Parts: sequence; structure tokens; C-alpha cells
Amino acid sequence: MSDTSNPGWVTRTAFAAVALTGAYGFLEETTTRTTIAAAVLIGVAAFHLIAAFKLLRQDAKARTAAATPAVDLGSAGAVPAATPRVSERAAAQTRDEAVAEIDRGDWASAKAGLRWFIENATGEQDWLILTEGLRFPTNLAPREIAAEALIKRYGTDGVYECLRYLDSDDLEGNAYWHIQSVFEELYLVEDIPIRTMLLEISTAAKYNDQKAHADELLDTHNLSADGQGVLKETTQ
Repeated sequence: MSDTSNPGWVTRTAFAAVALTGAYGFLEETTTRTTIAAAVLIGVAAFHLIAAFKLLRQDAKARTAAATPAVDLGSAGAVPAATPRVSERAAAQTRDEAVAEIDRGDWASAKAGLRWFIENATGEQDWLILTEGLRFPTNLAPREIAAEALIKRYGTDGVYECLRYLDSDDLEGNAYWHIQSVFEELYLVEDIPIRTMLLEISTAAKYNDQKAHADELLDTHNLSADGQGVLKETTQ
């Protein structure tokens, strides 16, 4: 038998319905007394409805807690710490830390890990990591960082690899403009000689398959001959 001194949400809802029915009956009359009675019943109905909603929320929380699997504390009784968000983790200080970030698989971690290579990439192993990052699926941010690292650390070869990526058949529509904007920012803001690298690609036989692509970029306004470093910030 249920405890009527502590009614559940169903009972509360029933009380509210009865009170609202009574209030409606009183409102059909127009006397002052019936109006006051209707107002009182409406207040009673509101009280029970609020109580019913609170009980429903409590039941929902209890069901959620019951459905959550228990954590196996093991013999040591330690609860594994949750992996902190990228914004809460310290920047990678070593290559191993950077690779560990990339290996997490999500784009934000890959972005954080790839940043280490902008200042530190060297050799074939790091080259392979960056060329893979240049083709990171689902998000453009890691690709932009990989492109920056390839250009800053590997010079003309890095620009050439970016052009090969931009020339691929499965390139997403706006990826081209994002990587081209990396070229322009490095040239106009960071004073990186992108145009010189493109000229080398345009003339050297080993880069011949991207010669037309390089020539096309050399004709763009933002990579003009007198544009290098024009937006570079100067110290006051």
C-alpha cells in the first residue's frame, strides 16, 4: 500500500487535475466568492504540479544513476583520471608528447600535437607525420598547421608537398582556399619567401608536375613580387 502522507507524482498530478476541474466549475459563475474559490483551487493545482515535476526529476536522476555501470576500483582502489581537454593540457614539450596528442585521433588534439612540429620537425620521420597531418580527415585546422610546419621546416619541398595535396582528386571544396591562405599569411605577415619557393618549383625539373600550379599562384595578387612581409608587425 502506498504512503499517502508522501504522495508520488501520479497522485500529485491527480490532485492538480481535481483542483483545476473545481476551479473551472467556480469560474462558470461570476460572483466574487466563486472567483476567490477558483483562484484558491488554481493555486492548489499549481502547488501539486510543481511537486509532481520535482518528483519526476528525482525519478529520472535515480534511473540514470542505476543505469550507470559501477567503476571497478581494482585492488588499489584508484579511479582512473579522466583525460583533460586539450585547452587544459600543457603544450607538448617533446616529440613523444606531440605524437601522443596526434594519436588521440580527434582534430583538436591533432592540432595541438602538430604545433610542436612547426618549430622542431626534422628528417624523414617528421616529414611523414606532417604529410599525413596535411590530409587529416574531417577538419581543416590540423591541415593548416601541417602545411605551415612543412613550409617552415622543409622550405621548397614543403611548398611542393602542399601543392601536390591541393592537386589531389579527393580535395574538399574549401580546403584549397584554406591552404592558399596559409601561403599568403606566411608571405605577407611572417615574411617567409613563399614566392621564391614557388619560382623554384616553377623552374626546377624535379618539381615539374606542379609547375603550372606554381605559375598560377605566382600570378595572384597576395603573392605579388613586392608583397613579402608588407603586413609584418613591427615593434614600436
